[in-house]
Amino acid sequence: MTNALGAELRERRHLTHDRNYWTTIFRTNVHVGRPATYKDWKKQFEHYNGFIIPTKPLTGYKADAIFCPIDRDEAWTIETQFELNYEAVGQALTYWHVFNQPQARDKAGLGKREIHPKIVCLAAPQDFLALCHAVQPKIQVFYCEEANVTPKRYWPKAGSMDLEKKL
Repeated sequence: MTNALGAELRERRHLTHDRNYWTTIFRTNVHVGRPATYKDWKKQFEHYNGFIIPTKPLTGYKADAIFCPIDRDEAWTIETQFELNYEAVGQALTYWHVFNQPQARDKAGLGKREIHPKIVCLAAPQDFLALCHAVQPKIQVFYCEEANVTPKRYWPKAGSMDLEKKL
């Protein structure tokens, strides 16, 4: 879905013909910070009954994509999920916060661009759309259908009875 949005912006919206589009204007899997290392957890487990590691100034984060429109001084931090849900909203707000930090801005090459959180999903429930509109900063959502996703357990297996009979 992330790459499909990038292709939509480039090819159907005709934003640019830049050959380096996928590495400069629309970058996927943008990593900043360093994840905590838990390599010695087995040694520490006996003493702590769990493992606590010192925090880092900037923990590791990976935005699904960052889009920098060429005609505006802004950057979109993009989270992609199948369904708009708690996780998607939390990640979108987290990326907005993180990429406003000087360390992350520098590493991602964002300069002084204003950060805008975005979510790309297939299904978007009404209550989560309202939430994205109500929070500050507002989260723009690109979605295919206003709906909830049916959990996998309701789908029949191949060769089983019809869905209507199963429900």
